Amino acid sequence: MPVVKIYGVTATVTEEELQDFCKDLARVITKVEPLGLTEEMITFFFPQDMMVFGLGEEIIIFVDGLFVKPERTSEVRKELARQIGFTTRMRFPGARTECFVRPFDPDQGFWSSGE
Repeated sequence: MPVVKIYGVTATVTEEELQDFCKDLARVITKVEPLGLTEEMITFFFPQDMMVFGLGEEIIIFVDGLFVKPERTSEVRKELARQIGFTTRMRFPGARTECFVRPFDPDQGFWSSGE
């Protein structure tokens, strides 16, 4: 299931604000119906940046682990990236935002303790 990694958010953002942001993102992700996802299927991470310079000016988001399926076309992935990008811009209007959706083929190697 998809893992959303968000880079570039400043440490001044509170835990509550991050949780609200994740809820907003989960809501728009699940609205992209061809994905067939529920909010419980999505994992969010905010990796810590080693350098403070530039934080908050640019936010980069990677969506990984989105299993390849026929209904998850390039247009669907583009719509997902757009929805995540727009939602991020609403939260952080001054930041340059980019979103990369990287489909994953589980036949290339995958294991989960939840399987």
